[in-house]
Parts: sequence; structure tokens; C-alpha cells
Amino acid sequence: MNSDIRNPNDIHNLGGASAQSDLKSSRDALASTAETTRSKVADHLSAAGDDVREGARQAGGEFRDLGNAAREQASRSVEAIKQEWHHAMDRGHEATARGEQLVRQNPWAAMGIAVGVGFVLAKLLSRR
Repeated sequence: MNSDIRNPNDIHNLGGASAQSDLKSSRDALASTAETTRSKVADHLSAAGDDVREGARQAGGEFRDLGNAAREQASRSVEAIKQEWHHAMDRGHEATARGEQLVRQNPWAAMGIAVGVGFVLAKLLSRR
């Protein structure tokens, strides 16, 4: 063990003024390196945060666009279904009107058809 050191925790006894100067220089260099490292880490974290915010902004915009596109497609589908429904209702009303017209023009034929259909249904249902 070095005879100049009486207390191992006493760093001032490590070889005089030159060692203390070297120690101060090393301490200053370490502090400078730590500050530089801290600054670089802060810059990288800031850049990463910016990248995350930009990615979130872009993703939000894309989700918003997808939502708008889905809403527009759903609206177009609902409109197409409504048009088909109205078209089917119109055809049903037209068929009903034609049927009523045929019955009014040929009441005996309509009565005969109704009796025949009733007879066939009765036979089919009575076999069970």
C-alpha cells in the first residue's frame, strides 16, 4: 500500500499537486462526457418522440380516412337497399293491381281457380 495514503478515503493524499490536478482534469472530462452523453440521449429521445407523434398523426389520419370511406360506403349501400325496396314495393303494387283487374274482368274464372287451388291444398294437407 502507498505510504503517502493515511486514510484510503482521503483522495487529496494521492501523490501531491500533480495527482490532484490529474484527478480534477479527469473529473472535468468525465463531467463533460456525462453532459455530452446526456445531451445526445435527450436529443435521441426528443427525435424518437417526434417520430412517434408523427406516426400517430399519420395513423390517425389514415384511420379517419378509412372511417370516412366506410361511412360513405355504408351510406351508398343503405341508399341502394332503399331504392331496391321501393322498386320491389312498386312491383308488388303493380302485380296486385293487375290481379285485381283480372278478377274484375273474369270473376268466374278467378272463382274457379280459387276453388281448384283450395281443393288441391285440402288434399295435400289431409294426407298428413
